Amino acid sequence: KLTEEKYVVTSSLPEAAILVQTTTDPMLKLKITLTSPAMREDEDLEEEEEEEEEEEELENGEDGEEVEEEAEAEAEVVMEDQGKENGEVLGAAAHTVETEEEGEVLDRHRCLLALAALRHAKWFQARVNGLKSCVIVLRILRDMCNRHPIWEPLKGWPLELICEKAIATCNRPLGAGEALRRVMECLASGILLPGGPGLHDPCEKEPTDTLANMMDQEAEAITYGAQVPSDKQQLADSIVIP
Repeated sequence: KLTEEKYVVTSSLPEAAILVQTTTDPMLKLKITLTSPAMREDEDLEEEEEEEEEEEELENGEDGEEVEEEAEAEAEVVMEDQGKENGEVLGAAAHTVETEEEGEVLDRHRCLLALAALRHAKWFQARVNGLKSCVIVLRILRDMCNRHPIWEPLKGWPLELICEKAIATCNRPLGAGEALRRVMECLASGILLPGGPGLHDPCEKEPTDTLANMMDQEAEAITYGAQVPSDKQQLADSIVIP
């Protein structure tokens, strides 16, 4: 027995997770998200099947479509009477099977998000932990994202990518002040603006822009905030030294 403390363990199907909560003060809650690489493999297989179906339809052309329509019409005439008799029974059985399968399988979207978080953590450990001053700059900018609403869209994965790319591309080690200035200059250059290069996600197989969900107004506000001196004063105010 590892501990005398008692915990309340519950399952949360909507979140695809197991929740562990303490029974004494302080009341702490731990969420363990369940996932599997098979979720991503299933998604890739579905995309490949859809692409193959689209290619077959293009190859068949209009003649193939006409033949398929005639065959479907004949099949509908033959099966119409049988379908009326067995439709209700088959429909009820199919609905039951689908309901059972949905209840047994975890939410795919939640599982894919958890897999992405694992990939991001591995990338961070390999690329950022050993990069001088990058962790310090990230802490400062995360605090800015929490304090100032205009910086909030950068919070999380986009901020980590921008800091790593800005600091890693320098040909010499940077101190914390120089690294922070380089990141701000990178943002002030307009890389977030529409028509810019975007921000490639290195953890995805397909080309993915991590800024795709950022609105144009948000990108302009962040770019302007990195350019004007008044925001640099806000940045100085955000760095609190005890």
